[in-house]
Amino acid sequence: EWKLKNPDAKDSERDFVEEQLDNIPQSMSELFDRMTEGGYESVTRYVVLSEPDAMIDDILKLDALDSGRYAAEFWNYILVLRDYMRAREAGDFSGGNVHDYLANPPDGYRTCSASRHKSNESVKGNEKMRRERTRPVPAEVDPRGEIEMWAHFAPTHCDQNAPRMHYYPDTTKTNKVYIGYIGRHLTNTKTN
Repeated sequence: EWKLKNPDAKDSERDFVEEQLDNIPQSMSELFDRMTEGGYESVTRYVVLSEPDAMIDDILKLDALDSGRYAAEFWNYILVLRDYMRAREAGDFSGGNVHDYLANPPDGYRTCSASRHKSNESVKGNEKMRRERTRPVPAEVDPRGEIEMWAHFAPTHCDQNAPRMHYYPDTTKTNKVYIGYIGRHLTNTKTN
């Protein structure tokens, strides 16, 4: 397939790591394994699950609701976050946060529709809802050992399960994105 797409290229120019990343996980469980068991260091160098053991139940619930569509979409968002950090590191993007990156992505980096991303939440003043979005991070990121993860991706707007992936990009100390939650929509002003 690569040869067909690149007929004039030499085999030495083939990027096996990027090709491997194009193989989408078939389930949320497989996505979880990719992020926790090794073999995807080109991703986990930039994007990590902040508390994997606490995420297992929510991820398995998404697996039970969907036959792989969520896994494909969340994997793509993880790769977008990876490329956001890579672009910053390479000096190819210095224009701001992830939402800014999605609005004006540099050439050669992964992206997705900005309509699937929210850089903020409207529930900041509600203590219960704030706590739901406060997730663990290393103390070097925040001395409290946790941080509010307002930014999130939403794979679909027409799904009653409304899954979300909340994250925090630490662009100043560790240069990693910490994913704190992947699961059904957290409580908001339109629920219960």
